Amino acid sequence: MSDRLSALRRPRVAIVLGVLLIAAVLLIAGVLLVRDALAAKDALEAAQDQARRAVRVLGEGDVAGASAALDEGRAAIDAARTRVDGPIWALTRRVPLLGRTLELLVRVVDVGDAAITIAGEAVAQGEPFLGDDGSIEVSITDGRVDLTPMRLANRVINELSTGELVAAREALAGSPDTWVPELARAGRRGALGLADLALDTLTTAGHLTSVLPAILGSGGQRTWVVAVQTSAELRATGGLVGYLTELHADDGRLTLRPPIVYDAVDQTDEKTPPAEDALASTLSGGWQDPVDAPPEFEARYGLRGAAGLMSNVNVDPHLPMTGDVLHRLYEKRTGNRIDGVILLDPVAMELLVQATGHGVGIPAAGRTDPQVPETIPADEVAEWATWHVYEVMGMGRSGDRDPFLKAFGISMFEQVLAGGWDGVQMSRHVARAAGRRSLQIYSADPQEQQQLETLGIAGAMQTRAPRSDLLSLVGNNAVGGKMDVHVAHRLAAAIRLGQVRHAEAGPWATREVAARVELENPLPAAGMDTYIIGNCLVDRFGNQCFDGPKGVNRTWFTLWTPRATGFTAGRDADGDPLALGAGVIHGHHATDHFLETQPESSNHFEVDLSGPVELVRDGPDLIYRLTVWRQAKAIPDHLDLTITGPDGWEVAEVTLEGGGDGQGMGVGGSDNQPVRTVGAGGDTVRIRGAATQDVHVEVRYRASLASRLWAWINSPL
Repeated sequence: MSDRLSALRRPRVAIVLGVLLIAAVLLIAGVLLVRDALAAKDALEAAQDQARRAVRVLGEGDVAGASAALDEGRAAIDAARTRVDGPIWALTRRVPLLGRTLELLVRVVDVGDAAITIAGEAVAQGEPFLGDDGSIEVSITDGRVDLTPMRLANRVINELSTGELVAAREALAGSPDTWVPELARAGRRGALGLADLALDTLTTAGHLTSVLPAILGSGGQRTWVVAVQTSAELRATGGLVGYLTELHADDGRLTLRPPIVYDAVDQTDEKTPPAEDALASTLSGGWQDPVDAPPEFEARYGLRGAAGLMSNVNVDPHLPMTGDVLHRLYEKRTGNRIDGVILLDPVAMELLVQATGHGVGIPAAGRTDPQVPETIPADEVAEWATWHVYEVMGMGRSGDRDPFLKAFGISMFEQVLAGGWDGVQMSRHVARAAGRRSLQIYSADPQEQQQLETLGIAGAMQTRAPRSDLLSLVGNNAVGGKMDVHVAHRLAAAIRLGQVRHAEAGPWATREVAARVELENPLPAAGMDTYIIGNCLVDRFGNQCFDGPKGVNRTWFTLWTPRATGFTAGRDADGDPLALGAGVIHGHHATDHFLETQPESSNHFEVDLSGPVELVRDGPDLIYRLTVWRQAKAIPDHLDLTITGPDGWEVAEVTLEGGGDGQGMGVGGSDNQPVRTVGAGGDTVRIRGAATQDVHVEVRYRASLASRLWAWINSPL
């Protein structure tokens, strides 16, 4: 009997031992897989950090540093590759569900490998046109830009093959990401971000090295109007255009015509303008002789004379439209054919001067007033161009002010075009000016214009990423005085996302916005020049200018949102209802209000907005994107944003980019905290700080476990 029982037990013991052995093997394999996955994750993160470092130091002209960073990135990728190429991975990649995670990690490594490889090739092949010390050898000598480095760079970029990286990215983007751990999803996001960084950098470099030589006359002579906007009197693109000159470019050789300085409102100077300034008078007139403008432009701005007055032509912030009208207006008034418009403001001028390493010398012809120094320090250029010039040579002194502005502009441009400065430093300062929208370019050539918009220097009101929300506060000066470098602008907005809905194109939700726009006006009612604190009640015939109350600020504020978003209510500072203006143009909705603020006080108004907003689905997560588009100003914008997600969703991650350093002119101009995330918990994010550039926000929301399970049930394995 005992022998029979023993015989029966032996197979059972064998089965148990076999199961235990298999469990042990699986446990050991699982431990090894987790170990390898964590090691691969650390290696991939190191590779991504080195790739970003390479981009940063290459932008600073440090070729050796970029090469070293990419070498470290390559070593990290190789380490990750050894972790995911073992026999255990090869076997378990075939296991249902578990294999999905392993396959995803392998594809993450593939993307990192391809991105590091193409970045290394770009740096290696770029060495012939980059200096041994890392400086970018793009220089100006005697007014001629050497275009050879840009042509060589463009050739190298066009010869780089991005096919392997694009294929690896598409494979990773198409991989299922449901029922995979957060570690793998985070690796996927990082790898896709790295691939996009590499591809976007190459695309940007390709456009830049293609369009800049063309603008500078590589294919034949080009003529551009350089229009300097004064930040002291805001217009939507940056300021009143009061100084213009023509820039002629022929195969890199740059020449400037004598500048035109015109004054649209100073009528107290009874001196007869010299004959050479007759063109200035022609530019400042023309209310009843407008150019052909798009119907939507004329419908919205016809009463402002925007299609006929150079002083009002740029009351719309979208330069692709405004630049076209300005282009036509200049050609009609002058009879000169031009290829496009380059907009500069005093902030850009100061950055360019700082890059030369010297202040701006003012010749005797521009120093008719003893308070004007022989040399304006580089860090005072913007203040002199927007503030001191009117304190020293304000009301009734255009006969002194105009020669100063001409001499100042000529000296500044000559100093920049003379060359001799450090190429890396100049490139950085030009990039800062473009980032602040203090430098903008419009080209009448459609292909060039598209490249400029892709580069983000065309002044286009657009979001950086697709399926993104937009919010922008734009001011137009409505008093004629030079107040707008003294005040402060503040925008608070509470954004709440409603129930998530699904459409074929992707998820969306209703978005409610409660916005508060405030202006702080520190200016007095007396004691400053009328040109600064005066209130110009000018009509279409130029009458009554500066007869209004002194020190009162009146700003035409516009809140810009996507086309489908409109205002639902408005309130003044006392909470009483406001009748707000509204319009739709170039695909955006505009909500308008003229805010009047008394001297040495603050005032505000509130607006409720509503409309649908597109969201992005990323696996089980939901992403809300927002671009806060910023008008070019010398003062910062003070932002206070709260973003609340849909019911049942919680904040998983916040990405915040842009914003600049937050420093500028005005009562709220200095000692500011840049835009930053100050709180994120539950379903709400709060973002505060001062901005001098566009702000890009991405909030990743994660649903509850029950919601995720329901989403999985409704999606294929």
